[in-house]
Amino acid sequence: MPFRDDERKADFYLSLADAPELAHVTVLVAGDELLASHIGVISGSSVMLGLITHAPVHGRNSPGKLLLLLLTQQLASEGFEMFDLTPGGSYKDRFASQQDIVFSLDIRFCSGEAMFHSALRRASSLV
Repeated sequence: MPFRDDERKADFYLSLADAPELAHVTVLVAGDELLASHIGVISGSSVMLGLITHAPVHGRNSPGKLLLLLLTQQLASEGFEMFDLTPGGSYKDRFASQQDIVFSLDIRFCSGEAMFHSALRRASSLV
């Protein structure tokens, strides 16, 4: 339970939600019942997929996925140009309209650590 295991996490997300220039906050409700929510970080004209939640009792109905579908429409109406889904999670392919190839760069300041990670990468590619 991430919010029980790290007592600072709830305060962090509540503070983030109070900063409209940094975060886009969305909730999906049915009457008085919260079905799903999302807190995403704003980066220029895009919003990044962030913390998404759903009510477990409604999990079979996929309220989180419904929220994402409605959220993309809302973001477009608010003038955002992109909803960055981040890598990972096969369900994201159903929502994506384009993909970017992304490279990463590891910088090691210790030569021993750099050699170790280089050897580890080579070994991984052999496996």
